[in-house]
Amino acid sequence: MLIDFQHIAQSEDDEVRTVYIGLSFEGMHALYNRFEDVGSDDPLVKQSLMDNLAKVKAWPHCPLFITFAHHFYNGLCGHAASLTDFSVKLITNQSVMLGTGLNALGKDMIRALLSKTNGKRILIDIKHMSIASRKEYFELLDQEYKNEHIPVIVSHGAICGDEYAYNLFLSSDINFSDREIVLIGQTKGLFGIQLDERRIASSHEIALFRKHLGSEAILLHAALFVWRQIRYIAVLLDINRLPAWDIQCLGSDNDGIVNPIDGIWTSADFGLLKDRLLIHANAFVANPDYNMSMPDNLISGAEIVEKFMSRNMLSFMEKNFR
Repeated sequence: MLIDFQHIAQSEDDEVRTVYIGLSFEGMHALYNRFEDVGSDDPLVKQSLMDNLAKVKAWPHCPLFITFAHHFYNGLCGHAASLTDFSVKLITNQSVMLGTGLNALGKDMIRALLSKTNGKRILIDIKHMSIASRKEYFELLDQEYKNEHIPVIVSHGAICGDEYAYNLFLSSDINFSDREIVLIGQTKGLFGIQLDERRIASSHEIALFRKHLGSEAILLHAALFVWRQIRYIAVLLDINRLPAWDIQCLGSDNDGIVNPIDGIWTSADFGLLKDRLLIHANAFVANPDYNMSMPDNLISGAEIVEKFMSRNMLSFMEKNFR
C-alpha cells in the first residue's frame, strides 16, 4: 500500500479521517520462543531469534522500527531503571543486568535488524536501553554504518538537561543526555516527547505544578513542561549547527504504564495542548533575545508547533518508511 504522506498532512480539516496504524513492538524479548531462553548462549536460541526476525521482516507490513529493550533484561542488552513508583517496585525486580551494555548476541541482532539482505531494514528505537547500551549502539553505527543513513529513534522520551537546567528536568538514566540528543540530530532521527509527568520534569517542578490543580492555568502550565523539552532540544541543536526544530515530535506513550500530565489525559486533549504550546512558542519567538546561529532555525511559533504535533513525524515517515 502506497501512503500519500502529503495528503495526510493536508487533510487535518477533513470531516472523514483515515486512521493509519504502524506495526511495532516494545522489546526484542518478543522474538523468543520461550521465556526460559532469555540469556541463553545456546546456538539454537540465537537461530530461533534470527528465524523469528526473518518472519517479521517478511510481513506484508513490516515495522519501521522496533524498541530494542524494555523493562527487564532481554538477553541482548542492559536496560534503564523504569519501574520507579514505590508500589510497582514492591512487586517487580529490574536489577538483573540493569545498566549493563550490549552483549555479542545483542550486537548480532542489531545487525540483523538493520540489514537489507534478510528483508526490509527495521530501525531501532533506543528508549529503555541502558546508557551503556545506547553508547555502544552509537559506536556500532559509527564504526559499521558510517556511510549509510541510519536515523536514531526515541519513540517516547525526555531529556535530562545539563547542569544548569537540573532543577527543571528529571536527571535519570531513562532520560537522554545532551550528547545523545546531538547524535540523534546528526542522524536526522526522531525524538518523541512523552507526556508522562514522572519523566518530563523534576520532582521540584511537579510539586510547583500541583499548586495549579483546579485552576484555569493548569493547561498552560502542563504545556510548559512539553514546551521546555522542545525549546531545550532546539537551542542545543542550534548551538551544534544542526536544524533546531526537526527531530521533536509527540511521543505520548499513552499505550503504556503512564501517569499523564494533569490536564492532558488522552489524545482527545491534544488540541488543547497544541493551543497552549502555541502561546509558549509565540512568546519565545517574540522575545528580542530570540536568536539562532543558523538562519533556517529562525521560524515562527506556528511552524514550530506544527512541526512538533505532526509535520516532523510525517516528514520522517516519508523519508524512511518505504
